[in-house]
Amino acid sequence: HQRRQHQQHQRRQHQHQPSGETASDGGGALSDALSDATKKTLAHQEQLHEAITDELVGLAAALKASTLGVQQGVDRRGELVDTTEGHLDTSTQNARDVAQRSKRQLKRGGSTFCLTLGILLAVGLVFTLMVVYIKFSYLLGYRAHGGRASAPPPSRATRQWGGAEEL
Repeated sequence: HQRRQHQQHQRRQHQHQPSGETASDGGGALSDALSDATKKTLAHQEQLHEAITDELVGLAAALKASTLGVQQGVDRRGELVDTTEGHLDTSTQNARDVAQRSKRQLKRGGSTFCLTLGILLAVGLVFTLMVVYIKFSYLLGYRAHGGRASAPPPSRATRQWGGAEEL
């Protein structure tokens, strides 16, 4: 911006100079022709210089805006990485807690398994002993009357009052 103001100031000074002034006063018409051609060339060069300066200023502004946009993107990505890292730490800690609880449950399950297996073994043993007892008692002579199951023998109270019938 300061360059542009400086260039405009120089142009104003150049325009206020009389057209007859040259570096050497001995040229006459040739010096006026050169002076007009030089002025046109200088004016053209100044316009080009101004256009290039304006374009550079625009490019610098665009570069600055682009850089700020990239910086914001990097900042957002940094925040995202920080957030993700926090969630990852939380997830890792939760996984460790679950693994510890699983180990404890496995130990409890192992002892529960042994207890359950012992109870099943005891029930199976009692069942086997009952079957063996029934078979031995049958072989030793304890038989139900008539080869079929009958009602239990009548009690004394039933016999006295005549409540049971005999077959």
